[in-house]
Amino acid sequence: MPNYYVNVARAKGEQGQDYGPFPDNLSARQFGKPFAERGMFVSVNLREEEMLCDFCAKPGAIIEWSYPAKDFQIEDADWGSHENWAACSHCHDLIEAEDYGGLARRSVKIFFEKHPQVPNTPRSRMMISRQVAEVQDGFRKARLGPPISTHPFQGSDEGAYGIGDPTKPEKRG
Repeated sequence: MPNYYVNVARAKGEQGQDYGPFPDNLSARQFGKPFAERGMFVSVNLREEEMLCDFCAKPGAIIEWSYPAKDFQIEDADWGSHENWAACSHCHDLIEAEDYGGLARRSVKIFFEKHPQVPNTPRSRMMISRQVAEVQDGFRKARLGPPISTHPFQGSDEGAYGIGDPTKPEKRG
């Protein structure tokens, strides 16, 4: 089933922050309107695939956070990361608690649930655990700052790129 996502950027052509999914175009456009009114570039995109948590990849997990990170490549592997990492609330809580062991265990558990064709043997579990730990260690080293809520109207005053909630007046110092 296709989902609608809103991308908000400071300028056209710039990498923006994704929000969603939204059930229909109207809901997505209404969400993006306050950003557009503040002069930001807003686009609504229809995607067939759902956004997945970059840590656990649990099907159906709602992306609640985005962690700014620089690009990195895992040596001796055909894998790397480009820019921000999406996180569900469960993984976000583990990251903020600095429970990286718990984060890795969650990721490995969900991997085997999603891939029943991979034998869940001690050897394969060790190999997958090692790969997960290497990738998550790469994230920790590449992380550039605090997480950004993908729902800027909830929680704090911070929104996409730290621009604040567009429904609130600007704070002056």
